[in-house]
Amino acid sequence: MKTILIREDLEQAAALLRNGGLVGVPTETVYGLAGNGLDEAAVRRIYEVKGRPEVKPLALMVSGAEEMERYCEDVPQAAKALAERFWPGPLSIVLKARTDVVPEIVRAGGETVSLRCPDHAMTLQALKLAGIPFAAPSANPSGSPSPKTADEVLSYFNGQIDAVIDGGPCGLGRESTILDMSRVPYRILRQGALAAEEIRAALAENLRVIGITGPSGAGKTTALSLLREKGAFVLDCDAVYHELLERDATLLGAIEQAFPGTVKDGALDRKTLGTVVFSDPDALETLNGITHRFVSEEIGRRLSDFATAGGTLAALDAVELIASGLGEICDLTIGVLADEELRVRRIMARDGIGREAALLRVRAQKPEEYYRQNCGAVVYNNGDREQFTEKFFNSSRTEREAVDNAIALAEAAGFVPYVPGMALKSGDRVYCNNRGKALMLAVIGKKPLSGGAVIAGAHVDAPRLDLKQVTMYESEEMAYCKTHYYGGIKKYQWVTIPLELHGVVALKSGETVKVVIGRDPDEPKFVITDLLPHLAQDQMKKTMAEGITGEGLNILIGSAPYADDGKDRVKLAVMSILNDMYGITEEDFISAELTAVPAFDVCEIGLDRSLIGGYGHDDRVCAFAELQAILDVKDPERSCVCLLCDKEEIGSEGVTGMQSQAFDTFMADLCESQNVPQRRCYEKSICLSADVT
Repeated sequence: MKTILIREDLEQAAALLRNGGLVGVPTETVYGLAGNGLDEAAVRRIYEVKGRPEVKPLALMVSGAEEMERYCEDVPQAAKALAERFWPGPLSIVLKARTDVVPEIVRAGGETVSLRCPDHAMTLQALKLAGIPFAAPSANPSGSPSPKTADEVLSYFNGQIDAVIDGGPCGLGRESTILDMSRVPYRILRQGALAAEEIRAALAENLRVIGITGPSGAGKTTALSLLREKGAFVLDCDAVYHELLERDATLLGAIEQAFPGTVKDGALDRKTLGTVVFSDPDALETLNGITHRFVSEEIGRRLSDFATAGGTLAALDAVELIASGLGEICDLTIGVLADEELRVRRIMARDGIGREAALLRVRAQKPEEYYRQNCGAVVYNNGDREQFTEKFFNSSRTEREAVDNAIALAEAAGFVPYVPGMALKSGDRVYCNNRGKALMLAVIGKKPLSGGAVIAGAHVDAPRLDLKQVTMYESEEMAYCKTHYYGGIKKYQWVTIPLELHGVVALKSGETVKVVIGRDPDEPKFVITDLLPHLAQDQMKKTMAEGITGEGLNILIGSAPYADDGKDRVKLAVMSILNDMYGITEEDFISAELTAVPAFDVCEIGLDRSLIGGYGHDDRVCAFAELQAILDVKDPERSCVCLLCDKEEIGSEGVTGMQSQAFDTFMADLCESQNVPQRRCYEKSICLSADVT
C-alpha cells in the first residue's frame, strides 16, 4: 500500500474515509489516525495499525455540537454549552452513547462515547465532506510520542494507512482534555490542553442563576423556599460572609489593615467595627468593597462546584446583590417588595419586636425605587391569608371557577383580553382565556422577547367526583347521582362528608347556565352514604381500596317522593326542583359538566394557626402565588407570563391541558408581535413550574 500525502484534495480524503480507509488528520493538538467511526471493519484496522488493545475505547471526531444527539442520548444542557464554548477545540466530552448507532467496538463494550471537534480547518472540512464521524485516536503506535507533523505520521505508518492530510505542524502539541459528562459529578479523565479552571468557569456560566434581593419583611425567604423545593442550589450571601469571617485569615487581614484594632486574637470584633463603619458612610463603603470581593470569589467557587456536580439552577440571596456586583452573574434579578405596613407587621411577628423598632428598621433600608431601577423584575408580595381565602380559594372550587376568579382579579389589575394581531408595547397587560378552564396572562417587558421571558406555571384543577352524563337513578326510595372520579383520590375520604355541586349545563335553547348548590350556608348539601359500624363487619375486613369502590361513590340527592303515584317518584321530585331552579331536564345532563366537591371552606390549622387546610389548597396555593405575582408586576425588564392550566390531575391531556398547543400558540402570537422567532424566545426563557409533592 502506498500512503498518499494530501495537501489540497480533501474530497479525496473524505472518499477514502467513507470507503473504510484510514487517514492521518491534523488537529490543534496532535495528528489523529482517522477512520469511519460507524464502520466496524475500519475501526478494527485502527486498533491493528496502532497496536492498541480493543478494551480501550476510541473517541469520535464530529463537525460540531449539533451532532451530539445524533450519536449520544440524555445529553445535558451543560455539555451543549461547553461544546458551544470550546468547540472546535481541545475538549473531548464523554456522554452516554446511542448504542444502536455507535458500534460496540468503538465503545469497547461500554455505554459511553467520547466526542471531539478538532480546531483545524482541513479536518473540519473533511468531516463535513465525508458526512460521518471519525474514530480518531492519536496517530502513533501505542506507547510512542504523539505526532505533531504529517512527516511524523508517515514515519510511523507509511505503507500501512491510505493517506495523511498535511495540515502543517500542530499548534498545541498536547492532547485534548477529556471530560466525563455521562454521569454526575462531572470529572476530568485526562488533563490536556484545556485547563480545568476554564471548564469549571464555563460550567458555572451555564448555570441558570436567579438573584433574589429586597428589604426586610418583603418575603424573600418565601421566594427562595419555592426555588429550593424546585431543586435550586440556594446561597445566602450573608451566611457565606459570616462563614468566611470564621476561617479566612486573608479576609480578616484585609479588614484589620483598613480598620486597625478591629481584629483581635484572630477574630473580628464586630462591635468595634460597627462603631466605626455605621457612623461613617465612607468607612462603610470601604468595608463593603472588601467583603464584596471576598464573598463574590467564594460564591464563584461554590457555583463552580455545584455546576461540576451537574447542577443547573442556583439562587443567590443578597441584600446587597446589586452593589456587590453579584447581580451581573444572574440571569434574572428579582426584587421582592411589599407595602411598608405589611413589612412592619411581618418583622414584628418574625423577630418579636415592637412596632417602633420594626418601623425604624424598615425606613433605614433602600427605597422601593432602587429595586425597581436595578432589578430585572419586581414582585410585590402583598398577598395575605384573607385575600387568598376569600378572593380566590373558597370561591374557586373547580378549574372553571378558578379561571373566572383569576380573570376578575386580572381585569381589576388592568389586564385586557388578548386579540390575535393586536399591537403590544412595553407595559401592556393581556390575558387569554382557553375555553374557560385555563388561563394565560402576560405583562410585556422593556426588552424584546428575543432575550426570553420569565414564565411561571401552575394548575388549577383538583381531584373531584364528576357526575356521569346518564347520572340520576332511584333505589329503595332514594335518588342518587352516579359519578366517576377525576384524578387521584382516596375513595374512603369522600363518604359521609358534605358535598357541593358545581358546574355548567348547556340547555336545548343554547343557553349555558352555571350551577352552584351547597356553597351558601343556607343551601342543602349532598352526601355519599356508608354502612353503620354494626353492619360493616365484612366491609372492615377489606383493604382500604376494596372497602369503598369507585362504583359505590354515588351521591344521595333526595328522598322525598313526588305527590303523584307512579315509578321513580323521588327522582321525579328532584328533577322538578332542578327544573324550577335552573330550567334543567334530565336530557340536559348529556350536555352538562357537573362536579361534586367537599363543602369545606379553608380554615386555620393548629393552636398556633400556622397552617391552612382546605379542599384542593395544595395546588391552589401555587396558582394563587403565581397569579398574585403577575398581578403585582409593573414595568418588568423581561416579559412575564403566568400560566394556569387544567387537566394536570389526569396527565395534562386535552385542549386545556399542557399537552395542547394553547400555550405555544399564545407565546407564538406574542413573539410574532415583535418579529421574534418563538424558538429564540424559548432558548433564553426561564420557567418555574409550581406544584406540590
